[in-house]
Order: sequence, then C-alpha cells, then structure tokens
Amino acid sequence: ETPGRRDDLTVAFWTKWFEHNTVDEDDATRLQMPKELTDQRVRDRMKQYRGRKQLIEYASPDVFAFVWGVEVTYAKLLTTANLLAFSGDLVVKIHKALVAHEPTLALFRDTIPDDALVDRGESHALIQALAGHLLASYHKMRG
Repeated sequence: ETPGRRDDLTVAFWTKWFEHNTVDEDDATRLQMPKELTDQRVRDRMKQYRGRKQLIEYASPDVFAFVWGVEVTYAKLLTTANLLAFSGDLVVKIHKALVAHEPTLALFRDTIPDDALVDRGESHALIQALAGHLLASYHKMRG
C-alpha cells in the first residue's frame, strides 16, 4: 500500500465517520441530546455574525457516549492525589490506558458506520488505531 493510497483511505474513513456522526438541530432536539451549551454559544455569536443563521451540527448519540466516557475517565482520575502520585505522567498514563481499554474501544466501535471499513477490514488493531487518533487529540486538550 502506497502512502498516498493510505492517506486516501484515511480521508475516506474520516469523511464517512463525520457524516455518519453529525446530526442537525432538529435531530438533536428529537434525540434529546444535551445541546444547551452549543445553543448558548450560537446565541452569543449571533451578534458577531449580525444575526445571520449559522450552520450548526451536533454530535450523534454514539459520539456523545464515547466522548462522555472519555471525559468521565479523565475527570475521575485527574485528582490532586493522582497528580502527586504520578507527577506529569498522569495524562499520558490515562491516554495509554484508554487506548487499550475494551469498553472505550467498544464505545468508539459504535460510532463507525457499517460501510466505513469495507476496504480495510475491521481488525482490533485498526479500531484501536482509529480510536487512538481521536483520543490523542483529546489527550492534547487535557494535557
């Protein structure tokens, strides 16, 4: 597999993933998603955009469940006692644990569209690598 081809497959996967995991405002409301914070930010920015309606997309319930699980893990483990015990390595340790944590990977697996991995197969290592990509971004925000 050439690097260019690999990049094309990666772009194709994330494009399908994004399309599968975004919902519009009506669906977010119908699905009873917690969207109040996003709605408030939109209202606050309406002044900046002089009242012009902006395209707002919300995370799907599956993505919300995945991110919520990750956030709860960080929130529970990033305590003063743990920071003292593990020093600066705590965020790295949490990240590494999450990438290998089967329940976290199962939550991520639920976000993958059925046809997104047709060209690549659905190996555990691939799921772990894809989840690891998102978790690395999250890790940077937390660390």
